[in-house]
Amino acid sequence: MSAAQSVGISGFGRFGIDYNEANKGANQDEGNLTSRLELNLKGSTQSDAGVTFGGKFRVRADNTDGTPNTATFNGGQVYAVVGPTTIEFGNVSGAVDSMENSIGTGVDGMGFLSSVVEVPLHGYSSGGEGDSNGVALIYSMGGATFHVSSTSTNDRVGARIQYDMNGWSFRVGAQDSYAENEKVIVGSIRRDLGFAMLEAHYANNQNLAINGDDVNKYRLSASVPLAAATTLTAWGAHQNEPFVGQADGASFGLHLTHDLGGDVNFLAGVVEPTNDDAVQAQAGVSFNF
Repeated sequence: MSAAQSVGISGFGRFGIDYNEANKGANQDEGNLTSRLELNLKGSTQSDAGVTFGGKFRVRADNTDGTPNTATFNGGQVYAVVGPTTIEFGNVSGAVDSMENSIGTGVDGMGFLSSVVEVPLHGYSSGGEGDSNGVALIYSMGGATFHVSSTSTNDRVGARIQYDMNGWSFRVGAQDSYAENEKVIVGSIRRDLGFAMLEAHYANNQNLAINGDDVNKYRLSASVPLAAATTLTAWGAHQNEPFVGQADGASFGLHLTHDLGGDVNFLAGVVEPTNDDAVQAQAGVSFNF
């Protein structure tokens, strides 16, 4: 193996306790355990012309809301990097899926109710085959990033533009699809004030409502450092129309992160969805290795 070649294994784990009022009367315990173990395998090599070629895949095992799952491999991704340009094939990163549309709350995200995007997106799938027949092109230069992607699943096509400068971050993206309920337009603004991080997100989820209308969803959030190693994030979201599994109205969340050192974090959070009788709370740890 030459110096330009590399093969590596990295991993991620998390575990904690979960309380979910939505399980009341559903033949499930309101109190449960939640956990995940994930291994990432990645290799790359470089040609004499300086082009980097590589590939990666992942194996993940989850236990969410008291439901354990067997570890499975995902679809593989191969890629090439030429200067500021990356091209991916296979299980690729989706353009809109890469826009940080949600805020991880608690240990496992608790359903990611903070996400403004509610339509199915194509993106890097961590379990099973996923959208493994896709292609993506990513170009980054300075503070600008351009990302386009496509997959054969319902002919999904996505694009995003991101620009970062002087503590500001602007993002806009869209996904089109053969399926009418998989189309979305997304936009966000982020401002780093030093003492706080403020964000505003909006998505127009087309034809998603139960009555066939668009679901417009908004989210505002603020992250504030409480101490050198502790950050508190608060968010609120609102959607104008109900869709399958969700009512219209507002949802809220709080998330606390404390850095324990050694790439280990204590996590705690609580969410109140549009259904006021389904409060969920979690506490636990996450770690990288």
